[in-house]
Amino acid sequence: MFSTEVASRGLDFPDLTHIVLYDIPPTLTDYANRIGRTARMNSSGVSLIILNYQESDYVEQLKVYTPNINAIEKDTIFDKFKQILQKRGIQSEPGYYIEGLVRGLVRDDPEKYQMAKKAYVSM
Repeated sequence: MFSTEVASRGLDFPDLTHIVLYDIPPTLTDYANRIGRTARMNSSGVSLIILNYQESDYVEQLKVYTPNINAIEKDTIFDKFKQILQKRGIQSEPGYYIEGLVRGLVRDDPEKYQMAKKAYVSM
């Protein structure tokens, strides 16, 4: 699931198993609500929060709320992906490249773009 803050509460997706967060939630309660879209009704789920180096202290805060959280250095994930991008002539950093793809999914679809604007205003 890729979503705005609007979907962090009150929605139930019974078969949702993965959440990807690109932005730090404002509070740990908001974090719990966002990742709580998975693991509903005795099921399990996976959440991935992508932080930049300036946000790395946030992991320590999350460990208080989620003791079994694992921090993985981005290089572990992105080194191979960066090689693939370079072979294709793409010099962008992998994290920015992925974020651009996701943002492009909304930006390039007029209906999704209008829905995203409306959701943002409703906040």
